[in-house]
Amino acid sequence: MLLTPCEDADDAGVLAYASSQATEAAFGAAFLLLQPSLTHYGRTGRTGFDRTTYIYPSRLVGASTEEMQRRVGRIVRELADLRHQLRKALGIGSDPRTTPRGWRGQIVRFSEAVRSQIDVAYGLIVTEPSYSSKERYQLVVPILDLQDYEQSELDVVVEGKAWLHALFGDPTPVALAIEMIQTVYHPTDVEAAALAIVDAETAARVDHRIAELFDL
Repeated sequence: MLLTPCEDADDAGVLAYASSQATEAAFGAAFLLLQPSLTHYGRTGRTGFDRTTYIYPSRLVGASTEEMQRRVGRIVRELADLRHQLRKALGIGSDPRTTPRGWRGQIVRFSEAVRSQIDVAYGLIVTEPSYSSKERYQLVVPILDLQDYEQSELDVVVEGKAWLHALFGDPTPVALAIEMIQTVYHPTDVEAAALAIVDAETAARVDHRIAELFDL
């Protein structure tokens, strides 16, 4: 399900994963449950689903406009609930210190398979603390070297932080690429975890930019 606007041909959007399975809901992931038999809008359209479906804003994926073939439905009455679940999944404003085993705010190195696919080595976990502690699907914001990357308006640029020096060993500024937010599967896609923890100021800036991206 598309969560961000895609108006131009070269736009990229962020989508939430949809499944008929309750697997991640059982692990505590944020979700919206749609039941097509109860969810219809008369002449204004339908959801596009033909069976009971779990929308998981706790699993996000990016896609270009050209990869989206056509619109098959939409939600109307459930939109407020979806936004609530999205905010919950992202843990915006939460304090990871309240969940000792939570991974939110931690920087990880991706597996070789992920690195070769997205050409990024590190990411910041932004999954809400409780579900992140289950080490299932993690929402991550890629960390990019500004020397090799054209900065976007929503990016959070960081320099001079102790965790940045500890991670990279040099003062090169980096960008937390908010619009590239995506999902990795902790057991196979995270090669090294807890490499560093971002500072509170950077975490707050990331939360603010993510809220802007999804208009939360």
